[in-house]
Amino acid sequence: MRIVQKNHRNFSLAKYNLKTNQLKIFNSQERNISIKTFDYISEKGEIFIVSNSETERYNLMEKSNLLQIELEPCNYTLSLLDDEGNKMRSIGNIKENIVNVSLSRDGKKALIEIDKGNPFKESTLKQTVFIKDFKSGSLSPIFSTPKGYNFIEQIQYSKDEEKIYFLAEDFKQKPLYSNGRKLRIKSIFSYNLTNKSISQVYKMNNGNVNNFIVLR
Repeated sequence: MRIVQKNHRNFSLAKYNLKTNQLKIFNSQERNISIKTFDYISEKGEIFIVSNSETERYNLMEKSNLLQIELEPCNYTLSLLDDEGNKMRSIGNIKENIVNVSLSRDGKKALIEIDKGNPFKESTLKQTVFIKDFKSGSLSPIFSTPKGYNFIEQIQYSKDEEKIYFLAEDFKQKPLYSNGRKLRIKSIFSYNLTNKSISQVYKMNNGNVNNFIVLR
């Protein structure tokens, strides 16, 4: 899990032992490096993390506000840890707005979702899902926000890793309103890596899917 400690501004990685009711915070003294997102594969005992410098992030925000320019993304660091928080290897760096990741079961590659556009102007945003090969270091695009959909998020490998599950808005879905305000309705979809097709997996009638998890 990600937590923010008292008197810290960065996110730390931690694990909670359900048997002993004890919380272990990895690198608890760290005050600058922040965990943006992560994924964990219990079979391998490996954690794939995306981290950034909070100092850099605040400096980029100040630069954007001062010069009235588009906010630049941080230089994110990709790393593989064991389940005790020890660094196993460095995967690389990406200076793009990383939103989410999903680690393969063999720990040799990962899905990475990147947002392009101004985060403060939703109309400019476009999500693209990439695959990062740890051995070659290559970052290859798989698919971007398809026509008729919006706001892809929470990408996750299927158990057999032949599909990618994700949340998204479907423009064909009947909208819902609350106090006269149109709500953003999301459902679960899958992207087939073989035939490159998108299918709806689940939608909630008169409701919205806020979160989900694939059991692998």
